[in-house]
Amino acid sequence: MPAVQIPWPITSLPGKRPGESQGLLVNAYATKVAEDIVIRRVAGLKKFGVSASPAKIPRGQLNVADKLLHAWDNELYVASPNGTSIKATGGALYGSKPITMAKNMRPNAPQVAIVTENGPLAFDMATNALIAYPTSGYAAVTSVEYHSGYFFFTQLDGTIVASELQQLEIVAGSSAYAEYTADKLYRVKSTGAALAVMSESSIEFWVDVGATPFPLQRQQSIDVGLLSMWAVAGGSNEWENGLLWVAGDWTVRRLNGYRADIVSNDAVTRDIRACRYYTDLRAQVYVFNAQAIWSLSCPDWTWEYNLTTGAWHKRHSYGAPAWRSSFATWYQNKWIGQDLLRTGNLWEIDHDAFDEDGRRLHWLVESAPLKEFPANFRIPSIDIDMTVGLGDIDSPTPDPTVLVSWSHDGGANWGNPVARSMGREGRYATKVTVNSLGRSTAQGVMFRLEVTDPVWVQLVSAIATRAKVSRPRAVNA
Repeated sequence: MPAVQIPWPITSLPGKRPGESQGLLVNAYATKVAEDIVIRRVAGLKKFGVSASPAKIPRGQLNVADKLLHAWDNELYVASPNGTSIKATGGALYGSKPITMAKNMRPNAPQVAIVTENGPLAFDMATNALIAYPTSGYAAVTSVEYHSGYFFFTQLDGTIVASELQQLEIVAGSSAYAEYTADKLYRVKSTGAALAVMSESSIEFWVDVGATPFPLQRQQSIDVGLLSMWAVAGGSNEWENGLLWVAGDWTVRRLNGYRADIVSNDAVTRDIRACRYYTDLRAQVYVFNAQAIWSLSCPDWTWEYNLTTGAWHKRHSYGAPAWRSSFATWYQNKWIGQDLLRTGNLWEIDHDAFDEDGRRLHWLVESAPLKEFPANFRIPSIDIDMTVGLGDIDSPTPDPTVLVSWSHDGGANWGNPVARSMGREGRYATKVTVNSLGRSTAQGVMFRLEVTDPVWVQLVSAIATRAKVSRPRAVNA
């Protein structure tokens, strides 16, 4: 039998169940280079200057002019372009849950509205101080978003409250109701032409018609809701790649006009459904190396959707089940995240970083099963086409290695990995080969590649040479 191409999970990642697998990417993503599909390492993290004091829970960020507002516990900090931060004066942020912040386009200096779980505050950019919101009586608001010149606030009972044009102040009667369905109103998100009013089981789209005192009018509604308050990211105030969210049926949706297209696969939906508390779901967006990423985390995992390629991959930080970066925000031509591990650090998401501030970035690719049921596969060797010769003689790991392991029963059990050199600096003739892989069961053979050394990783393909199909037989029978 001629050489057989290993089926890496390039275009879709259905995920796996116990004893069954269709391939997986962890801290790795698939992209197209010329005519080839390659798998590369995701962006690493490097520290962005001086940040908040440690042991604090991140709660959200906002880019305002040349400042970055970042909230930790009940404190708000203001970062400058060089990464140094000062603590805001004037009071404390209430509660411990994530907050929402929005800025307007006031000509002299933007005004900032902040909503905590206990109501609204404002931030004075001139004095770096938290101040009481200028209009009282709105303690029940739960989030804020800027759209079409106004601040829009939500209340769980379906009320939408609008500020004056380019002002913080709210005039009496400047409110409306999301009444399409009788459910809880979680968030509003600006989508450019319309404000998406996101409730538990529906989304309404409101457009600016210049009315007074409330400027918007409902134009369209769809029967798709938002699962929880923080399971949404994107929109015109965050990036240029649209709005994505987790719907009430545990699927991830992407807004397409007034349609909510499903982009999640079975593995993602299954993990969302298994999340112990839906209020723990946190979504964020970022871009690196021309890859637009929508990222969703709960305490047990992080799934990321690559809008550029349409593929999903998993991500985690070393020693943690989920990724440590949260609330990523575009600031000074960088994507800056807060550290979920409570170090108080701000991270720059950097495609030229191959670790996370010194912690290993575990790159893992798991193939789909190579099988021809009910026959067995006998594989004398595999040759792996990946970038080599990238070791650095001045680094702690001058000769980076890839760990190769395989499963004879379709992913139910894995053997001990073997290490193969990826080549010292300049050794571009290095060939990554593994011999004597044995015979699979009828469930097929799967391959797993792992790299933890801080080097660029690019996998092009792998070939099982001289593979043979033999009669059905159990391994070690």
